[in-house]
Amino acid sequence: METHDQQHHEEEHHVIGLVPSIIFLIVLAIVVVWYSMHGAGPHAW
Repeated sequence: METHDQQHHEEEHHVIGLVPSIIFLIVLAIVVVWYSMHGAGPHAW
């Protein structure tokens, strides 16, 4: 029972470690959609 609980905790920690990557991918997707919608290069800021 103890090993199962420990394994679950490790999985939780792994998910928490993935959060920044998920946020980065979401932001990246938003930026790509923004650029494709406006059809402008970085100089258009």
